[in-house]
Amino acid sequence: MYRTSTALADSAELKPQPGEIRMYRMGNFVGAAGGFGVYIDEQPFGHIGNRETVAYSLPFGTHKVHVAAGMNRKCTDMLITLSPEAPVGFLKVRMKVGFLTNKFIIEPSVPEEMPPL
Repeated sequence: MYRTSTALADSAELKPQPGEIRMYRMGNFVGAAGGFGVYIDEQPFGHIGNRETVAYSLPFGTHKVHVAAGMNRKCTDMLITLSPEAPVGFLKVRMKVGFLTNKFIIEPSVPEEMPPL
């Protein structure tokens, strides 16, 4: 499945943005039934389901990506820079199962590792 989202401007009007982050949630039986909340620059951008790819339009610059589910906020955040030379950033996210709590891992990716759209 492929979804897109456009970042909202301060005035709450939709404006096209020159950059894009594509994120793939790697499949896992743990937490498969629920979506992960996606936060970019501390702002909620929606959810990503198991084995789902999403794309978010953003302005050029450096952005912090965070993922959370329910009360679990443990995440290895990722900083990604979008520029005219690299307008699309590719990320993959997975859940690492722990003894008491799980942790979300966000890693850089390349187009070849992303599922077809």
